[in-house]
Amino acid sequence: MKQMTMYFRLVLLLSIATVGLCNLKIASFNIKWLSVNKLSNNETLSIIKQIIQRYDIISIIEVRDDHAIHMLVQKLNMDNRDNPYGVVVSKKLGRNVHYTESYAVLFRINNVFVQEVHQFPDQDDVFAREPYAVMFHSLDSRPANFIYIVLHTQPTDTPAELEHMVSAYDNITNLMGIQDAIIAGDLNADCRYLSHTRHDNNLLYTDKRFTWLIDSDADSTVSTSTDCAYDRFIVAGDELKQNIVPNSARVYNFQQAMNLTPNQTNAVSDHLPIEVQIGN
Repeated sequence: MKQMTMYFRLVLLLSIATVGLCNLKIASFNIKWLSVNKLSNNETLSIIKQIIQRYDIISIIEVRDDHAIHMLVQKLNMDNRDNPYGVVVSKKLGRNVHYTESYAVLFRINNVFVQEVHQFPDQDDVFAREPYAVMFHSLDSRPANFIYIVLHTQPTDTPAELEHMVSAYDNITNLMGIQDAIIAGDLNADCRYLSHTRHDNNLLYTDKRFTWLIDSDADSTVSTSTDCAYDRFIVAGDELKQNIVPNSARVYNFQQAMNLTPNQTNAVSDHLPIEVQIGN
């Protein structure tokens, strides 16, 4: 009996250790003009669902219709009853009354839960679409708590908006009480919107607290005529940096992975998602 008790204790300890080794797969995806109309195409909807189901957390950029994101989550959860998705959605963002969008962050509710959300109070109107922060608690990976900050810069204002992200990060992390954060989204951080010179001298790059994970020579666009790393992950906080899975930050080319035609791909987006794993 004593040997059996010791055996079960060993199994329990090994189980706990195994749980601690689980990784979270995180992504950001600019799904161009996400609307109910886009999701009404069954083929496009199927592709979008297949992409999202790769991830535990994913931010969706350019949500034009909030009803569409809730419809998408409902459709996703019909296929994921054992590990469904939850969603939080920002307010409508944008200076032009004729064009606004929301950020949505989807997450598997069995793996993480939302502790707090925060829409950055952009009193000086330095962001066309102000950052949206979600504080997550991870159930089986490290760090246990981290902030996911979504941003879609105005292309023509990209350098200035990225500079202001440093003070926005300070505001958000001071409010939420932790330093570990991922800044993610369509940052327009390459090519004509952010030259290599302006990138190298930008405060968000020169401040050593921040590490950029997607290289400038990556291509997060669908078009064969462009080669731009518009979409980026930028991480801060010692524990988060230590738990980034090496070589996991990359662009996911779903066109190649799913063997899609250009028309099928463009029906989804003109961007490719970026992904990274944490919890190593």
